[in-house]
Amino acid sequence: MKIASEADYIPVKMTMEFHLEKSRVESLVGEGVSEFSVSAGCSEGDGIAGSLKSIHVITLSGKKLHLVLKEIDKNSPWGGSTSVENGSFKVENMVYSTLIPKLSEFAKSRGVDAQIPVPYVYDCYKGPNPLDNYICMEDVRFDGYKMTDKYVGLTLEETLLVMKEIGRFHALTYSLIKWEGEKIFSAPPFSTLVEFYAFYLPDGETVNPGIAEFAGAFQGGINNGLELMEKRNPTLHQKMKIHFEKTGGAEKFPELQLGTSFGTDLKYFPVIVHGDLWSNNIMLKYNTDGIPISMKFLDFQFSRRGNIYEDLAYFVFTSTTPELRRKHSWSPLQTYFDSFTKALKELKVAQPIGFTFGTFLDSYKENLPYIFRYMHFAIPLQLGTSIPEVMKMMQRSQSGEGKEAESPPQKVSREEEVKMFFMMMKIQLETKEEAMARLEAITQEMADLNVI
Repeated sequence: MKIASEADYIPVKMTMEFHLEKSRVESLVGEGVSEFSVSAGCSEGDGIAGSLKSIHVITLSGKKLHLVLKEIDKNSPWGGSTSVENGSFKVENMVYSTLIPKLSEFAKSRGVDAQIPVPYVYDCYKGPNPLDNYICMEDVRFDGYKMTDKYVGLTLEETLLVMKEIGRFHALTYSLIKWEGEKIFSAPPFSTLVEFYAFYLPDGETVNPGIAEFAGAFQGGINNGLELMEKRNPTLHQKMKIHFEKTGGAEKFPELQLGTSFGTDLKYFPVIVHGDLWSNNIMLKYNTDGIPISMKFLDFQFSRRGNIYEDLAYFVFTSTTPELRRKHSWSPLQTYFDSFTKALKELKVAQPIGFTFGTFLDSYKENLPYIFRYMHFAIPLQLGTSIPEVMKMMQRSQSGEGKEAESPPQKVSREEEVKMFFMMMKIQLETKEEAMARLEAITQEMADLNVI
Protein backbone atom coordinates (compact mmCIF):
# COMPACT_ATOMS: atom_id res chain seq x y z
CA MET A 1 0.00 0.00 0.00
CA LYS A 2 1.42 3.37 -0.95
CA ILE A 3 1.42 6.15 1.64
CA ALA A 4 0.62 9.51 0.12
CA SER A 5 3.56 11.88 -0.14
CA GLU A 6 3.66 14.98 2.06
CA ALA A 7 2.68 17.02 -0.97
CA ASP A 8 -0.46 14.88 -1.29
CA TYR A 9 -1.58 15.70 2.24
CA ILE A 10 -4.62 17.97 2.11
CA PRO A 11 -6.57 18.57 5.33
CA VAL A 12 -10.23 17.72 4.90
CA LYS A 13 -13.39 18.38 6.84
CA MET A 14 -14.31 15.76 9.42
CA THR A 15 -16.58 13.68 7.23
CA MET A 16 -17.81 10.23 8.20
CA GLU A 17 -15.13 8.70 5.98
CA PHE A 18 -12.34 10.27 8.00
CA HIS A 19 -14.07 10.77 11.33
CA LEU A 20 -12.34 9.71 14.54
CA GLU A 21 -13.55 10.34 18.06
CA LYS A 22 -11.21 12.32 20.30
CA SER A 23 -11.25 9.50 22.82
CA ARG A 24 -10.00 7.11 20.10
CA VAL A 25 -7.10 9.40 19.23
CA GLU A 26 -6.18 9.76 22.91
CA SER A 27 -6.25 5.99 23.26
CA LEU A 28 -3.93 5.62 20.27
CA VAL A 29 -1.30 8.07 21.56
CA GLY A 30 -1.68 7.20 25.24
CA GLU A 31 -2.29 10.72 26.52
CA GLY A 32 -4.68 13.66 26.38
CA VAL A 33 -5.12 15.56 23.12
CA SER A 34 -5.87 19.24 22.62
CA GLU A 35 -6.15 19.29 18.83
CA PHE A 36 -6.17 16.80 15.96
CA SER A 37 -7.07 16.53 12.29
CA VAL A 38 -7.64 13.55 10.02
CA SER A 39 -7.15 13.09 6.27
CA ALA A 40 -6.72 10.34 3.70
CA GLY A 41 -3.37 8.61 4.13
CA CYS A 42 -2.96 7.13 0.64
CA SER A 43 -4.01 7.79 -2.91
CA GLU A 44 -7.15 6.11 -4.26
CA GLY A 45 -6.41 2.61 -5.49
CA ASP A 46 -3.06 2.19 -3.75
CA GLY A 47 -4.53 -0.14 -1.15
CA ILE A 48 -6.47 -3.26 -2.08
CA ALA A 49 -7.64 -4.35 1.34
CA GLY A 50 -6.37 -1.65 3.68
CA SER A 51 -7.36 1.89 4.59
CA LEU A 52 -4.88 4.54 5.71
CA LYS A 53 -5.66 7.71 7.65
CA SER A 54 -3.19 10.49 8.41
CA ILE A 55 -3.66 11.95 11.89
CA HIS A 56 -1.99 15.15 13.06
CA VAL A 57 -2.08 15.57 16.82
CA ILE A 58 -1.16 18.16 19.44
CA THR A 59 -1.17 16.60 22.91
CA LEU A 60 -2.00 18.36 26.15
CA SER A 61 1.69 18.19 27.00
CA GLY A 62 2.47 20.11 23.78
CA LYS A 63 3.87 17.29 21.65
CA LYS A 64 3.17 17.43 17.92
CA LEU A 65 2.64 13.95 16.51
CA HIS A 66 2.18 12.81 12.93
CA LEU A 67 0.56 9.37 12.75
CA VAL A 68 -0.72 6.84 10.26
CA LEU A 69 -3.69 4.68 11.22
CA LYS A 70 -3.95 1.52 9.17
CA GLU A 71 -7.22 -0.42 9.26
CA ILE A 72 -9.05 -3.05 7.23
CA ASP A 73 -11.13 -1.44 4.50
CA LYS A 74 -14.50 -3.09 5.06
CA ASN A 75 -15.89 -1.24 2.02
CA SER A 76 -13.30 -2.69 -0.36
CA PRO A 77 -14.67 -5.17 -2.94
CA TRP A 78 -12.78 -7.94 -1.13
CA GLY A 79 -10.89 -6.10 1.59
CA GLY A 80 -12.73 -7.50 4.58
CA SER A 81 -13.01 -11.12 3.48
CA THR A 82 -9.50 -11.32 2.06
CA SER A 83 -7.88 -9.80 5.15
CA VAL A 84 -9.67 -12.26 7.43
CA GLU A 85 -9.11 -15.32 5.21
CA ASN A 86 -5.40 -14.86 4.63
CA GLY A 87 -4.77 -13.37 8.07
CA SER A 88 -2.68 -10.56 6.60
CA PHE A 89 -3.57 -7.89 9.16
CA LYS A 90 -3.16 -10.35 12.02
CA VAL A 91 0.30 -11.20 10.70
CA GLU A 92 1.36 -7.58 10.31
CA ASN A 93 0.03 -6.71 13.74
CA MET A 94 2.09 -9.53 15.25
CA VAL A 95 5.26 -8.47 13.42
CA TYR A 96 5.12 -4.91 14.73
CA SER A 97 3.87 -5.69 18.23
CA THR A 98 5.79 -8.89 18.99
CA LEU A 99 8.41 -9.95 16.42
CA ILE A 100 10.28 -6.64 16.13
CA PRO A 101 10.61 -6.24 19.95
CA LYS A 102 11.60 -9.92 20.23
CA LEU A 103 14.33 -9.50 17.61
CA SER A 104 15.62 -6.35 19.32
CA GLU A 105 15.69 -8.11 22.68
CA PHE A 106 17.49 -11.12 21.19
CA ALA A 107 20.10 -8.94 19.48
CA LYS A 108 20.70 -7.03 22.71
CA SER A 109 21.33 -10.31 24.51
CA ARG A 110 24.06 -10.97 21.92
CA GLY A 111 25.61 -7.53 22.43
CA VAL A 112 24.14 -6.01 19.25
CA ASP A 113 21.93 -2.96 18.76
CA ALA A 114 19.44 -4.27 16.19
CA GLN A 115 18.17 -0.89 14.93
CA ILE A 116 15.51 -2.57 12.81
CA PRO A 117 14.37 0.03 10.25
CA VAL A 118 10.62 0.20 10.87
CA PRO A 119 8.37 3.09 12.00
CA TYR A 120 7.64 3.44 15.71
CA VAL A 121 4.30 1.84 16.60
CA TYR A 122 2.06 3.70 19.05
CA ASP A 123 -0.74 1.18 19.31
CA CYS A 124 -2.20 -1.90 17.65
CA TYR A 125 -5.30 -4.06 18.01
CA LYS A 126 -5.28 -6.70 20.73
CA GLY A 127 -8.84 -8.03 20.53
CA PRO A 128 -10.46 -11.15 19.02
CA ASN A 129 -12.34 -9.72 15.99
CA PRO A 130 -10.15 -9.87 12.83
CA LEU A 131 -12.13 -7.13 11.09
CA ASP A 132 -11.24 -4.69 13.87
CA ASN A 133 -7.49 -5.05 13.38
CA TYR A 134 -5.52 -1.80 13.20
CA ILE A 135 -2.00 -0.46 13.58
CA CYS A 136 -1.14 3.13 14.53
CA MET A 137 2.44 4.19 13.78
CA GLU A 138 4.54 7.27 13.23
CA ASP A 139 4.24 9.00 9.87
CA VAL A 140 7.89 9.00 8.85
CA ARG A 141 7.30 11.43 5.99
CA PHE A 142 7.60 14.19 8.55
CA ASP A 143 11.08 12.97 9.43
CA GLY A 144 12.17 13.35 5.82
CA TYR A 145 11.38 9.88 4.45
CA LYS A 146 9.98 9.62 0.94
CA MET A 147 8.57 6.98 -1.37
CA THR A 148 10.15 6.46 -4.76
CA ASP A 149 8.36 6.43 -8.11
CA LYS A 150 7.30 2.83 -8.65
CA TYR A 151 7.26 3.30 -12.42
CA VAL A 152 10.86 4.49 -12.55
CA GLY A 153 12.55 1.84 -10.39
CA LEU A 154 15.19 2.24 -7.71
CA THR A 155 18.66 3.62 -8.35
CA LEU A 156 21.73 1.53 -7.60
CA GLU A 157 22.36 3.43 -4.35
CA GLU A 158 18.77 2.89 -3.21
CA THR A 159 18.93 -0.78 -4.15
CA LEU A 160 22.17 -1.36 -2.25
CA LEU A 161 20.77 0.27 0.89
CA VAL A 162 17.69 -1.97 0.80
CA MET A 163 19.86 -5.04 0.21
CA LYS A 164 22.04 -4.14 3.17
CA GLU A 165 19.07 -3.73 5.51
CA ILE A 166 17.14 -6.82 4.39
CA GLY A 167 20.37 -8.79 4.79
CA ARG A 168 20.57 -7.67 8.41
CA PHE A 169 16.89 -8.45 8.99
CA HIS A 170 17.20 -11.95 7.53
CA ALA A 171 20.32 -12.64 9.59
CA LEU A 172 18.50 -11.57 12.76
CA THR A 173 15.52 -13.81 12.09
CA TYR A 174 17.73 -16.75 11.06
CA SER A 175 19.66 -16.37 14.31
CA LEU A 176 16.48 -16.18 16.38
CA ILE A 177 15.14 -19.37 14.79
CA LYS A 178 18.47 -21.13 15.41
CA TRP A 179 18.47 -19.97 19.04
CA GLU A 180 14.83 -20.67 19.85
CA GLY A 181 14.35 -23.69 17.58
CA GLU A 182 11.36 -24.47 15.35
CA LYS A 183 9.18 -24.67 18.46
CA ILE A 184 8.90 -20.90 18.25
CA PHE A 185 6.33 -21.40 15.45
CA SER A 186 4.27 -24.01 17.29
CA ALA A 187 2.14 -21.62 19.36
CA PRO A 188 0.78 -18.05 19.24
CA PRO A 189 1.85 -15.45 18.48
CA PHE A 190 4.57 -16.77 16.16
CA SER A 191 2.36 -19.55 14.81
CA THR A 192 0.69 -16.84 12.71
CA LEU A 193 3.86 -16.85 10.59
CA VAL A 194 3.17 -20.40 9.42
CA GLU A 195 -0.51 -21.17 9.82
CA PHE A 196 -1.77 -19.00 6.95
CA TYR A 197 0.97 -20.05 4.52
CA ALA A 198 1.35 -23.78 5.22
CA PHE A 199 1.41 -25.77 1.96
CA TYR A 200 -0.28 -28.79 3.45
CA LEU A 201 -2.90 -29.42 6.08
CA PRO A 202 -1.83 -31.27 9.28
CA ASP A 203 -2.18 -34.66 7.54
CA GLY A 204 0.89 -33.75 5.48
CA GLU A 205 -0.73 -34.74 2.19
CA THR A 206 -3.75 -32.52 1.54
CA VAL A 207 -2.88 -29.21 -0.09
CA ASN A 208 -4.02 -26.21 1.95
CA PRO A 209 -7.09 -24.85 0.05
CA GLY A 210 -5.94 -21.27 0.64
CA ILE A 211 -2.54 -21.99 -0.87
CA ALA A 212 -4.18 -23.84 -3.76
CA GLU A 213 -6.28 -20.78 -4.52
CA PHE A 214 -3.25 -18.51 -4.22
CA ALA A 215 -1.27 -20.70 -6.63
CA GLY A 216 -4.27 -20.69 -8.94
CA ALA A 217 -4.15 -16.90 -8.92
CA PHE A 218 -0.63 -17.12 -10.32
CA GLN A 219 -1.90 -19.27 -13.18
CA GLY A 220 -4.65 -16.76 -13.87
CA GLY A 221 -2.02 -14.04 -14.11
CA ILE A 222 0.05 -16.17 -16.49
CA ASN A 223 -2.97 -16.74 -18.73
CA ASN A 224 -3.60 -12.98 -18.84
CA GLY A 225 0.04 -12.30 -19.67
CA LEU A 226 0.09 -14.89 -22.45
CA GLU A 227 -3.05 -13.50 -24.06
CA LEU A 228 -1.87 -9.89 -23.99
CA MET A 229 1.70 -10.68 -25.05
CA GLU A 230 0.43 -12.51 -28.14
CA LYS A 231 -0.96 -9.22 -29.42
CA ARG A 232 2.00 -7.11 -28.30
CA ASN A 233 5.05 -9.26 -29.06
CA PRO A 234 4.33 -12.57 -30.87
CA THR A 235 7.97 -13.68 -30.67
CA LEU A 236 8.12 -13.36 -26.89
CA HIS A 237 4.65 -14.87 -26.61
CA GLN A 238 5.87 -17.99 -28.38
CA LYS A 239 8.82 -18.31 -26.00
CA MET A 240 6.50 -17.86 -23.02
CA LYS A 241 4.04 -20.42 -24.35
CA ILE A 242 6.72 -23.06 -24.90
CA HIS A 243 8.22 -22.40 -21.46
CA PHE A 244 4.93 -22.63 -19.58
CA GLU A 245 3.80 -25.72 -21.50
CA LYS A 246 7.14 -27.41 -20.83
CA THR A 247 7.18 -26.59 -17.13
CA GLY A 248 3.45 -27.06 -16.51
CA GLY A 249 1.56 -30.06 -15.26
CA ALA A 250 -0.78 -30.86 -12.41
CA GLU A 251 1.77 -33.25 -10.90
CA LYS A 252 3.99 -30.26 -10.00
CA PHE A 253 1.25 -28.32 -8.23
CA PRO A 254 1.69 -26.32 -6.03
CA GLU A 255 5.48 -26.65 -6.05
CA LEU A 256 5.57 -25.19 -9.57
CA GLN A 257 3.56 -22.09 -8.81
CA LEU A 258 5.25 -21.40 -5.45
CA GLY A 259 8.56 -23.11 -6.09
CA THR A 260 10.80 -20.64 -4.27
CA SER A 261 8.82 -21.04 -1.06
CA PHE A 262 8.86 -24.80 -1.46
CA GLY A 263 12.66 -24.87 -1.25
CA THR A 264 12.91 -23.54 2.30
CA ASP A 265 13.33 -26.91 4.01
CA LEU A 266 14.35 -28.94 0.97
CA LYS A 267 17.39 -26.90 -0.09
CA TYR A 268 17.79 -23.67 1.86
CA PHE A 269 17.41 -22.49 5.46
CA PRO A 270 14.54 -20.75 7.25
CA VAL A 271 14.27 -17.06 8.01
CA ILE A 272 11.31 -14.77 8.54
CA VAL A 273 10.69 -12.93 5.27
CA HIS A 274 9.06 -9.57 4.70
CA GLY A 275 6.86 -11.25 2.08
CA ASP A 276 5.99 -8.21 -0.04
CA LEU A 277 9.31 -6.46 -0.41
CA TRP A 278 9.05 -3.90 -3.20
CA SER A 279 9.58 -0.18 -3.62
CA ASN A 280 6.10 0.89 -2.45
CA ASN A 281 6.69 -0.84 0.89
CA ILE A 282 9.93 1.03 1.48
CA MET A 283 10.55 4.65 2.43
CA LEU A 284 13.93 6.33 2.01
CA LYS A 285 15.67 9.32 3.53
CA TYR A 286 18.31 11.28 1.60
CA ASN A 287 21.18 13.64 2.41
CA THR A 288 21.57 17.05 0.79
CA ASP A 289 23.33 15.45 -2.19
CA GLY A 290 20.37 13.17 -2.86
CA ILE A 291 22.13 10.03 -1.62
CA PRO A 292 19.92 7.63 0.37
CA ILE A 293 21.17 7.36 3.95
CA SER A 294 18.44 5.43 5.78
CA MET A 295 15.19 3.58 5.10
CA LYS A 296 12.07 2.11 6.68
CA PHE A 297 10.30 -1.16 5.88
CA LEU A 298 6.49 -1.00 5.71
CA ASP A 299 3.63 -3.49 5.23
CA PHE A 300 4.49 -6.84 6.78
CA GLN A 301 1.10 -8.35 5.90
CA PHE A 302 2.65 -11.30 4.07
CA SER A 303 5.54 -11.89 6.46
CA ARG A 304 6.09 -15.59 7.15
CA ARG A 305 8.58 -18.34 7.78
CA GLY A 306 10.34 -18.72 4.44
CA ASN A 307 13.73 -18.34 2.79
CA ILE A 308 15.87 -15.45 1.66
CA TYR A 309 15.25 -15.94 -2.08
CA GLU A 310 11.53 -15.23 -1.67
CA ASP A 311 12.33 -11.65 -0.66
CA LEU A 312 15.39 -11.15 -2.86
CA ALA A 313 14.11 -12.26 -6.26
CA TYR A 314 10.76 -10.55 -5.67
CA PHE A 315 12.40 -7.28 -4.63
CA VAL A 316 14.89 -7.22 -7.50
CA PHE A 317 12.32 -7.83 -10.25
CA THR A 318 9.55 -5.61 -8.86
CA SER A 319 11.68 -2.66 -7.77
CA THR A 320 14.58 -2.32 -10.22
CA THR A 321 14.62 -1.99 -13.99
CA PRO A 322 16.09 -4.46 -16.50
CA GLU A 323 18.58 -1.73 -17.44
CA LEU A 324 19.92 -1.53 -13.88
CA ARG A 325 20.07 -5.31 -13.59
CA ARG A 326 22.04 -5.59 -16.83
CA LYS A 327 24.52 -2.92 -15.78
CA HIS A 328 24.88 -4.10 -12.18
CA SER A 329 24.22 -7.81 -12.37
CA TRP A 330 25.63 -9.00 -9.07
CA SER A 331 26.68 -6.02 -6.93
CA PRO A 332 23.29 -5.82 -5.13
CA LEU A 333 23.52 -9.54 -4.34
CA GLN A 334 27.11 -9.13 -3.13
CA THR A 335 25.94 -6.32 -0.84
CA TYR A 336 23.20 -8.56 0.54
CA PHE A 337 25.56 -11.51 1.11
CA ASP A 338 28.15 -9.32 2.85
CA SER A 339 25.50 -7.75 5.08
CA PHE A 340 23.96 -11.11 5.99
CA THR A 341 27.27 -12.74 6.86
CA LYS A 342 28.55 -9.69 8.74
CA ALA A 343 25.39 -9.57 10.86
CA LEU A 344 25.72 -13.28 11.71
CA LYS A 345 29.30 -12.70 12.82
CA GLU A 346 28.25 -9.81 15.05
CA LEU A 347 25.51 -12.01 16.56
CA LYS A 348 28.06 -14.81 17.09
CA VAL A 349 25.98 -17.23 15.02
CA ALA A 350 27.52 -19.65 12.51
CA GLN A 351 26.64 -19.33 8.84
CA PRO A 352 24.26 -21.89 7.35
CA ILE A 353 26.18 -25.00 6.29
CA GLY A 354 27.43 -24.72 2.72
CA PHE A 355 26.32 -21.10 2.35
CA THR A 356 28.99 -19.40 0.23
CA PHE A 357 28.67 -16.56 -2.24
CA GLY A 358 28.87 -19.10 -5.05
CA THR A 359 26.07 -21.31 -3.74
CA PHE A 360 24.07 -18.17 -2.95
CA LEU A 361 24.29 -17.00 -6.57
CA ASP A 362 23.45 -20.46 -7.89
CA SER A 363 20.36 -20.67 -5.68
CA TYR A 364 19.27 -17.18 -6.69
CA LYS A 365 19.54 -18.02 -10.38
CA GLU A 366 17.67 -21.31 -10.04
CA ASN A 367 14.70 -19.40 -8.68
CA LEU A 368 14.35 -17.09 -11.69
CA PRO A 369 11.74 -19.32 -13.42
CA TYR A 370 9.55 -19.10 -10.32
CA ILE A 371 9.87 -15.35 -9.98
CA PHE A 372 9.00 -15.00 -13.68
CA ARG A 373 5.70 -16.71 -12.94
CA TYR A 374 5.17 -14.42 -9.97
CA MET A 375 5.62 -11.29 -12.07
CA HIS A 376 2.45 -12.06 -14.05
CA PHE A 377 0.56 -11.74 -10.78
CA ALA A 378 2.52 -8.89 -9.19
CA ILE A 379 3.01 -6.44 -12.06
CA PRO A 380 -0.71 -5.83 -12.80
CA LEU A 381 -1.46 -5.20 -9.12
CA GLN A 382 1.56 -2.98 -8.56
CA LEU A 383 1.87 -1.01 -11.80
CA GLY A 384 -1.47 -1.51 -13.51
CA THR A 385 -4.51 0.75 -13.57
CA SER A 386 -5.88 1.17 -10.05
CA ILE A 387 -8.66 -1.16 -8.96
CA PRO A 388 -11.16 1.68 -8.31
CA GLU A 389 -10.56 2.97 -11.84
CA VAL A 390 -10.92 -0.53 -13.30
CA MET A 391 -14.22 -0.95 -11.46
CA LYS A 392 -15.44 2.33 -12.97
CA MET A 393 -14.43 1.10 -16.43
CA MET A 394 -16.35 -2.12 -15.90
CA GLN A 395 -19.41 -0.27 -14.60
CA ARG A 396 -19.40 2.11 -17.57
CA SER A 397 -19.04 -0.83 -19.94
CA GLN A 398 -21.93 -2.67 -18.31
CA SER A 399 -24.18 0.37 -18.31
CA GLY A 400 -23.52 0.93 -22.02
CA GLU A 401 -24.14 4.63 -21.52
CA GLY A 402 -20.68 5.93 -20.74
CA LYS A 403 -21.54 6.60 -17.11
CA GLU A 404 -21.13 4.72 -13.87
CA ALA A 405 -23.78 2.23 -12.87
CA GLU A 406 -25.44 3.09 -9.59
CA SER A 407 -26.92 -0.28 -8.65
CA PRO A 408 -25.73 -1.55 -5.26
CA PRO A 409 -23.11 -4.32 -5.28
CA GLN A 410 -24.53 -7.82 -5.06
CA LYS A 411 -23.09 -10.69 -3.08
CA VAL A 412 -21.33 -13.17 -5.37
CA SER A 413 -19.94 -16.66 -4.88
CA ARG A 414 -16.25 -17.23 -4.21
CA GLU A 415 -15.83 -18.71 -7.68
CA GLU A 416 -17.37 -15.62 -9.27
CA GLU A 417 -15.24 -13.38 -7.07
CA VAL A 418 -12.03 -15.09 -8.21
CA LYS A 419 -13.14 -14.95 -11.85
CA MET A 420 -13.81 -11.22 -11.49
CA PHE A 421 -10.40 -10.76 -9.88
CA PHE A 422 -8.66 -12.33 -12.91
CA MET A 423 -10.72 -10.16 -15.24
CA MET A 424 -9.77 -7.03 -13.32
CA MET A 425 -6.07 -8.01 -13.32
CA LYS A 426 -6.21 -8.34 -17.10
CA ILE A 427 -7.78 -4.89 -17.44
CA GLN A 428 -5.20 -3.45 -15.04
CA LEU A 429 -2.43 -4.77 -17.27
CA GLU A 430 -3.79 -3.98 -20.72
CA THR A 431 -4.93 -0.43 -19.87
CA LYS A 432 -1.62 0.68 -18.31
CA GLU A 433 1.26 0.94 -20.77
CA GLU A 434 3.87 1.15 -18.00
CA ALA A 435 2.72 -2.17 -16.56
CA MET A 436 2.63 -3.99 -19.91
CA ALA A 437 5.99 -2.52 -20.91
CA ARG A 438 7.55 -3.70 -17.62
CA LEU A 439 6.22 -7.24 -18.10
CA GLU A 440 7.49 -7.27 -21.70
CA ALA A 441 10.93 -6.05 -20.57
CA ILE A 442 11.14 -8.72 -17.86
CA THR A 443 10.07 -11.39 -20.36
CA GLN A 444 12.77 -10.27 -22.78
CA GLU A 445 15.30 -10.34 -19.95
CA MET A 446 14.29 -13.89 -19.05
CA ALA A 447 14.73 -14.88 -22.71
CA ASP A 448 18.20 -13.27 -22.79
CA LEU A 449 19.13 -15.22 -19.64
CA ASN A 450 17.85 -18.46 -21.22
CA VAL A 451 15.26 -18.83 -18.46
CA ILE A 452 12.58 -19.14 -21.12
